[in-house]
Amino acid sequence: MSIRFMGTRVGLPLPLREGRGEGASHCETQRQVPQHQTRLAAAHAAPPDVRSGHRALRSLDTGWRSAILAPLASDAGRAAWAAPRWLNRVDGARSSLPLLLGGGGGEGSFRGTIKSPKPLAAQPTRRAFTLVELLVVIGILGVLAALITPAVFQARVSARNAAIKAEIDMLHMAIMNYKNEYGSFPPCVSGTAIADPAARHIKRLFPRWPPVVLTNSTTQSNALVGWLTGYSLDPTNPIGTPREKLFDFDESRINSGEYFPSGKRGSVYYYTSSSQYFTDPPTNTTPRQYVEFSKVTSEDTNGDDLLTAGEDQNGNGRLDGEDVNQNGSLDPAEDVNSDGILNHGLPFNPSTFQIISAGLDETLGTGDDLSNFWKGTRQDYLDSLE
Repeated sequence: MSIRFMGTRVGLPLPLREGRGEGASHCETQRQVPQHQTRLAAAHAAPPDVRSGHRALRSLDTGWRSAILAPLASDAGRAAWAAPRWLNRVDGARSSLPLLLGGGGGEGSFRGTIKSPKPLAAQPTRRAFTLVELLVVIGILGVLAALITPAVFQARVSARNAAIKAEIDMLHMAIMNYKNEYGSFPPCVSGTAIADPAARHIKRLFPRWPPVVLTNSTTQSNALVGWLTGYSLDPTNPIGTPREKLFDFDESRINSGEYFPSGKRGSVYYYTSSSQYFTDPPTNTTPRQYVEFSKVTSEDTNGDDLLTAGEDQNGNGRLDGEDVNQNGSLDPAEDVNSDGILNHGLPFNPSTFQIISAGLDETLGTGDDLSNFWKGTRQDYLDSLE
């Protein structure tokens, strides 16, 4: 392409033509180089009026070059120049394309090059799960859940039992401290009268206290709160307020004087002192409620069915341990000494006290009962006998 300017024909570089394929564009690009060099030499040898025309033409070309190169600065422009028909690729290396309409002394000098980007790697095709693979994964997850769920549940049960057991042990230590402080264990059952065990116990501890009728009776369910609340500092009124507590109770877990584990209102902590394990002292034939007896402890250590020296461990003058099936009644073949009386085995903690709780199921007499004389639950104790 050429134009006439001030009587002189000036050649302009032709843009690459489309339509003849990538090979044709490459050849035409290569032919531009020698033609440019020839025209550049001719331009420098031209007369002054021609060179001034060239300067005017370059000024004109600046706007044209900006109009062409501006779109190339965008992503779309670079992508267009990266097309195969515009590039000169040699063995996979980056090719360069002359930028036409450059400055300098000639009308079509080269000013720079455009480097083509690396070819994009082919994206791998994603392979989806098949129905069989999905079912296999679901089956594996189901098996794992079936294996883990019982273990997790058992761990939670064990943790909650351990929390109740720990609190029982703390209550046990508090009662032991009470005994160390005041010389005896407090009664677990008493009325409110001055002659009843509770009032007589307080009078023994505080001789200056004028006995009065107590407000509340003492039971196995409220005895822990009643006695561990402590006494006031006034020896003439030990049941006044304020009191020096012997145990830090959680007030939110006290209901009508009964203390229970967190969230288990039916699992009250029952306290029974050894002096009141039986309701009929001194014969001791009727155990008090919430008192547990050992299934393996029997006074007949030599097996002769007779109470011999050293076998009367609880001092009641009888051979204890006849309730073999632990049903609370005298069954055939259980009356070892033929006295017609059901003689129980030794109670747990025969010389101190018992604390027992119904545990997580809130029902006494079941396998998850907890106490201060079993290491674990009732069921753990029974399993240890087998």
